[in-house]
Amino acid sequence: MLISSDSGECLLIRLCKVKKILPKIQEVLENEEIIKVGVGIDGDAYRVSSYGVSVRGWLDLRHLLLSRQDKEKGKKKMGLAGLSAEFLGIALDKDLQITCSDWEAPRLTKRQIDYASLDAFVSVPIFCELINDLYHISIKERFLPVTSSESWAAARRIVKPYLERQWKAGTHQIKSKVSNDFPPMKGSCHQNYVIEAPDGKILSSRAGPQKAYLSKDLAEQVKEDPFTIRLKSEPSGRPVGVCDKYYQTPQKIRCVVCGQTESCVRKNIVPKEYRKHLPNPEKPSVS
Repeated sequence: MLISSDSGECLLIRLCKVKKILPKIQEVLENEEIIKVGVGIDGDAYRVSSYGVSVRGWLDLRHLLLSRQDKEKGKKKMGLAGLSAEFLGIALDKDLQITCSDWEAPRLTKRQIDYASLDAFVSVPIFCELINDLYHISIKERFLPVTSSESWAAARRIVKPYLERQWKAGTHQIKSKVSNDFPPMKGSCHQNYVIEAPDGKILSSRAGPQKAYLSKDLAEQVKEDPFTIRLKSEPSGRPVGVCDKYYQTPQKIRCVVCGQTESCVRKNIVPKEYRKHLPNPEKPSVS
């Protein structure tokens, strides 16, 4: 966990090496008058909760960015690296060899420390830039408890609706407050569907985001049950031989541990927690 102020001071706390959070730090994290900003910051709040700390006053910067996009009628990159490049001109190191490196090693490398420090620091000036740019409010007393400053009071009123709210991609619709549990999916991540070649031959029958083909006008729906789409152009390849029958066999959407089909949590085949132990050439591979 990293805590950074606008002065450039960064505090790196290796949660894997401590049993409890120091009282002074806990006091800051639980003080709702001190706003903590970042991208995907709800995940950080969740991880700290296992140490008996209830983080208050946190804000996902993407809520403010969406307001800016609404005004500009344009679409910007919503990740921290994109925000840093746009507002600060600072390129963040997002190489998977560093982001997926071993953060539980006895000693962190200089590159790891530099990456983590900069990743935490840029959130503060990005927040100030967004407020200044959107609402023409000059924030001088950044990240301090509420004072008599009219500008800071105005900024707090702006961000208040988004405090302690998870981000839902692309809209101002807000999810519930962060909890201490991984939220299960309400339904299956994907439904089984059939893809046919232009001549009607089955190419695959599996789970996936079938709407992407339709939204890009690459296929048309020809059947409802099972959901079947037909490509409008010849595919780059067709199933050949016994091995390719795998792609034509419907997938069972269920938990790989207990077999349950409802309220599942989707995980990568190789979780990020394990990816850090892979050799460098394999770390960037997507599973």
